[in-house]
Amino acid sequence: MGDRGLDDAAREPAGTAVDRLDPATPVPGSGPEVPSRGVAMPPAPSANAGWRPVDAASVDPASIPSYKETVESAVLVELSAAMWSWSVGERVTLSVPQIGATYTPLIDRVETGLGTNRSYVGRLFDNDLPYSFIITVGERNAFANLSTPQGAFELVGNTRLAWLMPMANMDQHVDYSQPDFFIPE
Repeated sequence: MGDRGLDDAAREPAGTAVDRLDPATPVPGSGPEVPSRGVAMPPAPSANAGWRPVDAASVDPASIPSYKETVESAVLVELSAAMWSWSVGERVTLSVPQIGATYTPLIDRVETGLGTNRSYVGRLFDNDLPYSFIITVGERNAFANLSTPQGAFELVGNTRLAWLMPMANMDQHVDYSQPDFFIPE
């Protein structure tokens, strides 16, 4: 999985360009790295990153979360333990490797549910246009929905690894013109 986890990443010094960005403005870098599998990788994650892409071949197959279908352009990501303790007003880093973008939004609201579930609600901004996000973390799972100018993305996984998937590629086998219910006679 690499030598460093997300929580070990170095913090940007105060006053860097990252500190001055509008929420969700892509973080400037030397350009995305393009690995052999053809997915553009965003710049290295900040210390408060939600996740980072990982190569599925580098992790124990038993730890990879299953999903009900194969989704084109799904990227396996390693989740940061920091996600379970984010707070209102905190600036976080959310990468979307499928589009080569990294956003740095602020958390607008934290909602707690039954048990240990926490939901983070906020907005990504791109060219002054707001796009919403919600991330829910719990004792066993993590979920997220991110809207971007290039489409919506969904994250589904456990507390360590998750799949980040373009929603446009999900449920390709479902025929939405057909009823999805059954009424017995």
